[in-house]
Amino acid sequence: MNVLHKVIEFTEDGLRHKEYDTIPFDAGMQARVIEYIENSDGTIRVRLDIHEFVSHNNKLMKANWKDRADSKIMKWNQTRFYPLDGIASVTFYKDEPPFELR
Repeated sequence: MNVLHKVIEFTEDGLRHKEYDTIPFDAGMQARVIEYIENSDGTIRVRLDIHEFVSHNNKLMKANWKDRADSKIMKWNQTRFYPLDGIASVTFYKDEPPFELR
């Protein structure tokens, strides 16, 4: 299945998807797939363009990020992890994608 340039929508809140990787997207947030790599360990890494979905995604972001002192709760776009270039990457197990195609 070719998913390049398709829009995906995350189906669950992020931060941690199982034990594998940090996924900063919350349920309902969207992105466009710009790279899709199947790894030999059963994981998939996708690079995502979020430019066209910034307004949509900002409405759905939850304040579930803590600062280094654990004293302030922030949204993803308020952290140093938010991609200023509009390109994010996520890795997940092949049989457990945290999103669906739109």
